[in-house]
Amino acid sequence: MTGASEGCQVVVLRGELDEVTAPQLDVTINACRDASPVIVDLSSTEFISSAGLHVLLKDRPTSLALVCPPGNARRVFEIVRANNTVPIFSDLDSATESFTLTRST
Repeated sequence: MTGASEGCQVVVLRGELDEVTAPQLDVTINACRDASPVIVDLSSTEFISSAGLHVLLKDRPTSLALVCPPGNARRVFEIVRANNTVPIFSDLDSATESFTLTRST
């Protein structure tokens, strides 16, 4: 599901992000090219494979952030030091507020 929040494109994932669903996420993120930041909300994601990590962490021409509450998925991002590649927030409000503050300065 995609939508908008505070001038950001929001992509909400549910279930599993694996070799079957990762290509569709890649297409969805690439379709968000109107210069608005993209936030991928993983709050309802139960599993992330290496294919999913690759899609989430690859270089993109648009700003990308992740919403990932503490738990197993968040731990995987910490292990691979994903925060060096993409900002990770615990909730959607924090992510949108970060982009709103960045654009206003």
